[in-house]
Amino acid sequence: MPVPRFVTDLRAHVASYLDVCFLARAVAGEARAADEENLEVGWFAPDALPGDLTASSTQRIEKALRGEAEAWFSRPPAPTGP
Repeated sequence: MPVPRFVTDLRAHVASYLDVCFLARAVAGEARAADEENLEVGWFAPDALPGDLTASSTQRIEKALRGEAEAWFSRPPAPTGP
């Protein structure tokens, strides 16, 4: 599911986002939130994922579980109108 070209947050900041996802595997250490923008991090079994995932996050996870490591790009359609 594409995201809008521009997003306005609660502080009235307007931004455009590019999400980059890497296929990786954990080899050591403990998962942790690395900054104040993320509250928590965790590992989940594929059949026990959080219910509030966005459609794009679900799509990324499904592609990874199928072993699809190829790059892909999705852009929302350009606005139309006067």
